[in-house]
Amino acid sequence: MSGTPTTTGEGKATPGAVPAAKGRHFLNLTLLGGVFLLLTFWYYRHMQYRVAGLVLGGVMGVWMLWRILYDLLKWGAGDEVKALPKRVLGSARTTVVLLVGLPLSAVLHLVTSSLHLQAAAGTGREQVFRVEVRDERRDGALLEDVKLTGDRAVEGRPFWFRGGGARVRVRLMEPVGYASLTTNLGWGRRVFLTVPTDFSEKTLHLLRLLPGPKLLSALARPGDTVLTRYDVVLVRAGQTNVLGDWRQGVVCTGATRAEMEGVLKRETAAARRTDFEERLGRLGFPAEGREAVLQVWERPPRLEDTGGFEAGDELAVSVRRGGEALVFGASVRIEPERRVHTLLIEL
Repeated sequence: MSGTPTTTGEGKATPGAVPAAKGRHFLNLTLLGGVFLLLTFWYYRHMQYRVAGLVLGGVMGVWMLWRILYDLLKWGAGDEVKALPKRVLGSARTTVVLLVGLPLSAVLHLVTSSLHLQAAAGTGREQVFRVEVRDERRDGALLEDVKLTGDRAVEGRPFWFRGGGARVRVRLMEPVGYASLTTNLGWGRRVFLTVPTDFSEKTLHLLRLLPGPKLLSALARPGDTVLTRYDVVLVRAGQTNVLGDWRQGVVCTGATRAEMEGVLKRETAAARRTDFEERLGRLGFPAEGREAVLQVWERPPRLEDTGGFEAGDELAVSVRRGGEALVFGASVRIEPERRVHTLLIEL
């Protein structure tokens, strides 16, 4: 039959089969290279940041075991081991496996997306960034309470079958004062965010309400029975918020509790006391009685979340006694350059 290898009288094969064998080897090598490149690129995009150290250690361990096994096999069956790669690459079954594996490797790229978070360069070992990632469409956490430090600078994971423009919201929970951002985890997409560099810092504006000396004497102390109730009414853009049952102490509003705590921590105690003393001086309050008032003003304030204030907002602030009688009224304009707006309220 034509194309059938023949042998000589000495049992040697004719060279007629060599081109077909070389063609099979070349085809299988080409397919293997394609699968290898696709899988390497997939790993580079979606997995290297998460398991790079583990994979590197694992690859080195597997390589060492393989070398030991290979040396043992070569010692016991040298000719068979040497011929094994040629037999595998020259096999028609290998061609079928690689023809199936190549499109599957391409599909793997399509159905995989990933999100990775990395702490900014120079992050100290003691510094902690806490991040939350939520799926807006499914209203569920994808990555919850992720903690990044100088020692553990990268976190993330791959996701599968998240097509259709899956929208996720990434929120920097600690430190506070940064706006959340929204991104897309669609087919084959990789999202890589640097914390906090890729998050825009919020421009926070707080309103601090100081009860004047006369009002302090009328307000009940925390824990005391209230004889006369005082409420603060705050109106902004037609929205009314009531800060009920004001006791002796300072009230702050204009952001979330955590954000207000972050802004107030940036104030120095010395600068805050200087401002308070100047306000008492403008009131003409006697110097010998100021320390008692300052001690009340310097206690941890009552934090009320009534929504964020923006530059240019006009706030109408009033105080009502017994829920009805108006005893104070004023307006405050939020100025862009000021983080904390202080309003002294006196009867």
